[in-house]
Amino acid sequence: MSLVEVRDAVVEFSTQRGAVRALDGVSLDLGEKETLAIVGESGCGKTTLARAILGLQPLAEGSIRVCGREVTGLRAGQAEEVGMVWQDPYASLDPRWTLGRTISEPARTKRVALDVDGLLNQVGLDPSFASRYPHQLSGGQRQRAAIARALALWPPLVICDEPTAALDLSVQAQILNLLRNLKQSGSASFLYISHDLGTVRFLADRIIVMYLGRVVEVGTPEDTFERPLHPYTRMLVDSTPSLTKLGKLPPPAIGEPPDPVTRWQGCRYEGRCQSAVGVCATTEPPWYREGDHVAACHVPNLRNGTENLG
Repeated sequence: MSLVEVRDAVVEFSTQRGAVRALDGVSLDLGEKETLAIVGESGCGKTTLARAILGLQPLAEGSIRVCGREVTGLRAGQAEEVGMVWQDPYASLDPRWTLGRTISEPARTKRVALDVDGLLNQVGLDPSFASRYPHQLSGGQRQRAAIARALALWPPLVICDEPTAALDLSVQAQILNLLRNLKQSGSASFLYISHDLGTVRFLADRIIVMYLGRVVEVGTPEDTFERPLHPYTRMLVDSTPSLTKLGKLPPPAIGEPPDPVTRWQGCRYEGRCQSAVGVCATTEPPWYREGDHVAACHVPNLRNGTENLG
């Protein structure tokens, strides 16, 4: 059984010009002891999906189940199932509370004992930090404290939403190594949200690529980086900095992201895709499959003589 099951999830936001679908029929599964990465440009729906899994964002359609229970909003006991690490550790920690109080708050709420010193050691902080306030810590130390709080009840699922985006590169490496060690210990499953493909390749067992509220590709890091099926994924991979690309700029993407109020008939990436053909503008792209590697795209289907693989 999957730890997290998302089925046809739709989240809409009302604007003066119409409804924006931040999630438009998203489905995914996250297994036990698995690290699943969600990647895509800003505005693709990554954080909205995390908020929906937490119960902070209601669904217009579809369903989400965590640990076998349907998510319909915040509820008692959820801290035992899901830990959350937000992007900005300074904003997510109460400046009036010491680290010891912040980290132990979930345990106090559930009236269970917690070894704060042991948990601080687990995330690489000296136990003496328990008496410090967030403003007395560096960015990396604050993020370690945020991870310690997320692990306070040792939930089976930890969601990390851009946990290294606001940190210096050297501190990023420390946090990534910490997350990888926690992953290898097998203590939890991780839903890792990022636009940094380098960190995703370092951590993930499986990658989901999102574009404008839709899943467009799913595969292992090896498949996704070495043999991307969707043109959007290929653009993201080509734009990732590496030592082999020093002094070389990636080809610019065609056009701009479309108006999110748009209701599409065909592929929503069609206006920016160099490989687009006529059917891309009129028909929803079918799924193309190579083993466990799948993508919603007309081009590989047409290239391989398959109209629709379902």
